[in-house]
Amino acid sequence: MTLFNRGLTANKIKEHLISPCVRLLTEIVSFDGGHAARSLFRQRETTFNRLETFLGMRMSAHAQDRKRASLRDNALQFLYANLRLQNPAAKVYILAQGRVVRAWLEDITDDSPSAVLETLEVLEKHIAMDAALTISTRSRFFTGWILGRLATLYGYDEADYLAGGQTSVQKAAHDFLQFLCTSPGLGVLQSPNGSHLDAGSPDGRVATSSEQNRFIADKPPKEDHITCKNTKLASFLQTLRPHASILQSDLIIAVFRNTPELVSDYFSRKKSFSFDPKVTATWVGYSSFLLATVQIPPSERLTPKSVNHRIPSSYATVI
Repeated sequence: MTLFNRGLTANKIKEHLISPCVRLLTEIVSFDGGHAARSLFRQRETTFNRLETFLGMRMSAHAQDRKRASLRDNALQFLYANLRLQNPAAKVYILAQGRVVRAWLEDITDDSPSAVLETLEVLEKHIAMDAALTISTRSRFFTGWILGRLATLYGYDEADYLAGGQTSVQKAAHDFLQFLCTSPGLGVLQSPNGSHLDAGSPDGRVATSSEQNRFIADKPPKEDHITCKNTKLASFLQTLRPHASILQSDLIIAVFRNTPELVSDYFSRKKSFSFDPKVTATWVGYSSFLLATVQIPPSERLTPKSVNHRIPSSYATVI
């Protein structure tokens, strides 16, 4: 381990010393299905000491050799191996390292298509779907910042890459975000159903017919204040641009279908819509998004015939 320490603490311009050390550590973690991974993690003061620095070094010192992996490429493989093979306690420690996570995902659009696709695979299979990690751990990891960095992949430049018939990075990112934002228990969607859509009478009794008439009131009473449990998801939706990207529009519509409470929250906070007809791509994009929203079938929980005859939300809230 002393030799590893000497190599990993070398000046970062000495990539020819650091990269072999990182590659060898990756092989040790991967050896025999991760048999030695735990032993290596015990030496994390050495093995993980400068990982965030290595993840930030994209350009290889041997730039003339396009086939040579950069130090970041090697550091990514080391990180992937640990997230795949380490025990849950070690994974929690790694995911809690804010500087490492930031260096990993901050400029994800600058990575190669294969690196981005591998990142999405690790995020989905070994973090979001890892039953060994608690929901609170996944929730702390999938912050609004990380969702925002993943959303930048909607603008990923892959023109040359798709010419060879490979998987679209934009589509892969969209599929993962849609899965993450519509599946409860993965750390983003806190509640599968909207709270304000199921509001019953304040004292828990069965609603009377006169109380049910509140459904057609023009203005919701004060106690019908819209509440949103999914604050993280609601804030994330505000950062998307449905008028500029069909995939981003599809993501928001999928969330609306799955979590009706976010429809009211989204449009009550959105102030940038202009309904004046204009022959522009922005106006057409917004109009298409609005049309797709109003075409979503309303939930049965919004009708007076809902379960237990609870008081439905006011008409103004539904609209």
